[in-house]
Amino acid sequence: MKSQIINLCAAIAILAVAASCKPKNLFDPIAYEQHLKETAPLSTVDALHTWNLTTGRSVSIQANGTDGEAVKVQVLNANPTTGKAEILAEDSVVQGRSVTLFFYAPKWMDTFYAVQQNSNNTSTLKEFKAADRNVGFTGGTRLQGNPQFKWVTYSYCFEENYPDIGDLDMNDCVLRIRVEPGDDELERRINVKLAAVGATRQIAAAINIVGCSYYDVESVVTSDGQSFGQPYPLMLRFIDNTNNLQMGLHGEAAIRLFEDAHWVMNNKQRENGQGIVVQYINTRRANSDNYVLLAPKEVTYIVRFKNKAVLNNFSIESLDPFILTEFNGGIWETHTGQYRTNKILRDTGDNTSYTSIPWGLKVPMADFAYPLEANSIGLLKDNVLSGAYQVRGHAFGEWAADRNKSLDWYLFPSPMMCFE
Repeated sequence: MKSQIINLCAAIAILAVAASCKPKNLFDPIAYEQHLKETAPLSTVDALHTWNLTTGRSVSIQANGTDGEAVKVQVLNANPTTGKAEILAEDSVVQGRSVTLFFYAPKWMDTFYAVQQNSNNTSTLKEFKAADRNVGFTGGTRLQGNPQFKWVTYSYCFEENYPDIGDLDMNDCVLRIRVEPGDDELERRINVKLAAVGATRQIAAAINIVGCSYYDVESVVTSDGQSFGQPYPLMLRFIDNTNNLQMGLHGEAAIRLFEDAHWVMNNKQRENGQGIVVQYINTRRANSDNYVLLAPKEVTYIVRFKNKAVLNNFSIESLDPFILTEFNGGIWETHTGQYRTNKILRDTGDNTSYTSIPWGLKVPMADFAYPLEANSIGLLKDNVLSGAYQVRGHAFGEWAADRNKSLDWYLFPSPMMCFE
């Protein structure tokens, strides 16, 4: 790894010179991409890969009944009578009328469930398929009560090494994020849980609200007035201030999460006061000096927008969580594959289009079992599968080689290699 880093430093050519240097002078994309091709852990990668596991869908739902009452209809990702179901979309509609719901779901998922909540404390459940364009509740299953479901949660997994190649265990920073309606039509609640930190470097994090300007947001507060890891005992280096709402380099609206993931989780400062205690947190199953098990930390952000137009089709897919790390004197942003070229708070000029390594993954699963420390999420070399997700026919390496195959790989962990 040391020789790789030396070669990469030459390719990156970050210079300790005046801040007036333009980003385009700090990065050599040709040398960088050549370095990655020579050292990439995946020998075969789909050239058109975006590392995206979800797709948009829509369905028209007709509410049952003739009383003319407004009822709530929802789309769920599982049958609530047999498993854990989450809300993908919801709206209100008058009985006898239809409403079109737009939602995102895993690409492999073919079966969904519509629910109508009635005023007489009963609900009706109806299964439908991804190909169905119209759904009614005739012949549906009657449920007792109006069960309350949580909105869908995604897991976001990052490598700390960008722009260099890491061990691909995707546990250096693990976030679980859920978006819910707020108290009125201009509010959204964004629940963020920091689940794991498997890094040796300082990691900061933020969320870019895609397609939203800083000036479209009225305020961002937390539900209990507390933010991640506040107060922070050291000088801020990655995110310039502690405001919940940040203005991006091009006027984007961003939510500051934290300055140091280790501090958020362990709240430990070194005895000399010169830094934060670095530990691997929730990346092995047993405690030791360097590996510890700690409860995840959770904060709910209440975002108030200035107008409803910004919220058209707003969903969890409208979020672009990213981490910030230091490499060779520069602060680098790491985004998931779909938003890999975004530069929100920092721009080091890394304008490469290289897509053969995912430094960040969005997994549409609340309890995704990320790999244990030093276990690759999945490799495919010379037709040999390995890593934490290596079940043939459902392997990460197969999905990497063909973006249309093994779309359900994250449902098939190798138990001894994953944190569950």
